[in-house]
Amino acid sequence: MMGEISGMRLQAILRKGRARGRARASAPARRFIFDRRGATAVVVGIALPVLVGAAGLGGEAAFWSLRQRALQQITDAAAFAGATESQAGGNYSAIDSTVGASLSTNGFRTDLGSYQVEAPPNSGPYAGDTAVRVSSEELWPRYFTALFFEGTVTLRANATALLEEGLRACMLALDNTASAAVNVTGSTTVTLNGCSVMSNSNADNALSVGGSGSLTTSCAGANGGVVASGGLTLTDCAQPRERLRRMQDPYAGVPEPTVSGPCMSPTTFAGPSGAVHAALPGRYCGGMNILRTVNFAPGVYIIDGGTLSATSTAVLNGVGVTFFLTNGARLDINGQARLNLVAPTVGTYAGLLFFADRSGSPLNHQLNGTSDSILTGAVYLPNDRLDFSGTNNTATGCTQIIARTLNLTGNSGIGVNCAGTGVQDMYMPGGVRLVA
Repeated sequence: MMGEISGMRLQAILRKGRARGRARASAPARRFIFDRRGATAVVVGIALPVLVGAAGLGGEAAFWSLRQRALQQITDAAAFAGATESQAGGNYSAIDSTVGASLSTNGFRTDLGSYQVEAPPNSGPYAGDTAVRVSSEELWPRYFTALFFEGTVTLRANATALLEEGLRACMLALDNTASAAVNVTGSTTVTLNGCSVMSNSNADNALSVGGSGSLTTSCAGANGGVVASGGLTLTDCAQPRERLRRMQDPYAGVPEPTVSGPCMSPTTFAGPSGAVHAALPGRYCGGMNILRTVNFAPGVYIIDGGTLSATSTAVLNGVGVTFFLTNGARLDINGQARLNLVAPTVGTYAGLLFFADRSGSPLNHQLNGTSDSILTGAVYLPNDRLDFSGTNNTATGCTQIIARTLNLTGNSGIGVNCAGTGVQDMYMPGGVRLVA
């Protein structure tokens, strides 16, 4: 009995020992399994490649977006440069070269891409127009995203610059640098019927409309800028055209008359009210003073020094006449004189009504006629300033005004119904405008 009991106790002791052993052996495993320390590190380790990839993708996507914008701006500038070259008369080779230079200057990556120039465009809404289309492409290698994607990233840009149509002009300031080379001031109302006004000055205010001045014209343009704090009404263009190439002087090749021969007499045309005089072509020394009606025979009248003046009682009639001002001679048509003058239609001085010499110190001229005055021809003062304050405010007939600078200070109008008058055509250059 004692032996059996002892054996049973021994087995129980052994079972308890094995149980304690299992309990001691599983405690570290349980602690390991349920221990939360270091869980974050494990999660981060597993997610880190995804996080790095996402950051790389975001960084590259931002770079591609910025580069796409830059590429579009670079291409816009190149198309504009190409169209400007085309406007200046460049052929396709010159346009392509100008586009390439613009792209290179502005940072186009020729090592990563290519470009194409169409002048005119081959397709699209401006196919066949006077326009330049530039298409550019850059193939960028991948960096972080190369872990997930293959190949390059393609960036493309297209730009089209349109050359606007040139518009007929009737006023031109030739000075290349003067501020307000064309200046509309005071309570002035100027109407240019079917024609434009152009300033060759590169100043920011090359053409200025200020104060209560008002200018109605087909279009206003300048080699520099147009400033219009006053009233500016444009009938044939949406906005002033700035940064244009300069207009050529249409009469630059006309030779000046030879100053020779005896001095004509009289040089003053006066007398009682209603007096009418006849004048012949020739050299008038010391000027010409007109107080009454004068009928001018066809030909060239050389005003050698002094002033060609006319007062409010003066009437000037003449067909086929040119007045050449030289040796400091000035034009002073003031006091509401009445002018009915027509330039020659043929010959060396066709279209030229008043012509001042091209040398000497710049002078100031004044032209102010009545509202029913008509000048058919060009007032050409290439070295001088003209203060224009009247004549033909109904804007009919054919009148051109070309001077070094123009100051418009009175109500006036100019028309360009010039067929058969001998007047040279003038066209304001068309602007260059990005359209696509």
